[in-house]
Amino acid sequence: MSMRVRPPKPRFQALMWGQGLGIFIIVAGMIYHWLRVGGARVPKPVTVLVIATVVIVVFTIIVPLARNSRITETLIESSDPGLAAVEKGFADDPKRVQRHLWTIAYIDLLLVTLLVLVTGGITGSAYVGIFLMLPSIPLVLRIDSSDTQKLRWFTVLCAAGVLASFLMSHFEVDLFGFKSAQYPHSYDLALGTVTLSAVFIPLFQISVIRREESRRAHRTSGASA
Repeated sequence: MSMRVRPPKPRFQALMWGQGLGIFIIVAGMIYHWLRVGGARVPKPVTVLVIATVVIVVFTIIVPLARNSRITETLIESSDPGLAAVEKGFADDPKRVQRHLWTIAYIDLLLVTLLVLVTGGITGSAYVGIFLMLPSIPLVLRIDSSDTQKLRWFTVLCAAGVLASFLMSHFEVDLFGFKSAQYPHSYDLALGTVTLSAVFIPLFQISVIRREESRRAHRTSGASA
């Protein structure tokens, strides 16, 4: 019995949109501190690390989009310019999209863990709530049933990130002398913005998938008419 394979292209597009929202979330977690709301001060190493994180996420968007565009362009210019050739692009290959999905999922987990550790741990960082959202992304974007099996281990690793954040706070490990929560007004604004935005990501990705699959079905029915 073969596994059901869901259309990969809508999930690829939803993943790219989710990464874009991730950039907003990273900035939202620090913008109030950078603007010195409530007298906040941010050490330069923390700012550098947060900006570096944003740059990495930007690359997780640019690289796959460029790769997909280059492959598609090459196929269009090939001797067979038909739609069937175009459909063999990166975003239409279930295995490639699946591997890319999990690569980005683990990169995001590492980045969230880094952000939490450098901004105060489980009791001091505005980013800590993202740990609870991360497992929902592979679940929403799953290609086939094997993704559900992989999700178990990914969830365990997310829990390990939470544990590391807890241990940092419990043993009062202070990496850069900074905790988001030490400036309550900035922290409240950052925590609220980050948490609400993180909850919105899987909902937005679901809407992207539904819209793209609806368009795909409409094009298919129009071609067959």
